[in-house]
Amino acid sequence: MNNKNIKIDISKVSDILRDNTFREIRIFALGPEGTNISQAAYKWAEEERILNKSNIILCDTPEQEIEWAMQVKEKGVLPIFALCAVYYDLCKVFFRHWENYTFLHHYYMQLDNMQLASQKYTQETIKKNATVAAHFSPSILLEETEYILKKANSNSAAAKMCALGEVDACITTESACKLYGLETIEEYGAPNRLFTFGTTDYGVEQIYEVINKRKK
Repeated sequence: MNNKNIKIDISKVSDILRDNTFREIRIFALGPEGTNISQAAYKWAEEERILNKSNIILCDTPEQEIEWAMQVKEKGVLPIFALCAVYYDLCKVFFRHWENYTFLHHYYMQLDNMQLASQKYTQETIKKNATVAAHFSPSILLEETEYILKKANSNSAAAKMCALGEVDACITTESACKLYGLETIEEYGAPNRLFTFGTTDYGVEQIYEVINKRKK
């Protein structure tokens, strides 16, 4: 099926997801535990009333989410990949996978309080040229500092790197900060952000089966 010209009524997506045709909604989200995307995936599934049949699988990168979702070919299992609208490589994800339906649904969530955190330094003791792990998207918060950026695959991955002593500090979420036993140095806030939920070519085929079944 060629999905480039397909239109799905977003107002009907929630009802379709709850259809008994789907015994499992397999959601691939950026991990490890504590990322904003993984939290958004859980809350989205809860609000859509599909949490009882959702299986949230954490991945190392958004690209891996899509790769794993595209491997799902089980009848009755709908693959979903969760992305953040401010992901810096979202345009590449979209244009490299024409066959997918990247923007099936969306969800607004207030960010888990973003912060600069450390295991061994405080606001008073951290060095001006400290090494800070951060995902590329929020790394702009370091733009006017002398901190040395070390790339991380996610906010939680940055926290894990910090907890392992690989860096002096990290930009991460409040949840990941607590999860890895870090202390807050500076808070950046928790604005609203848009998260998107897409499916694969196979997922769209299954959705159309549900739509056609209901027309009979």
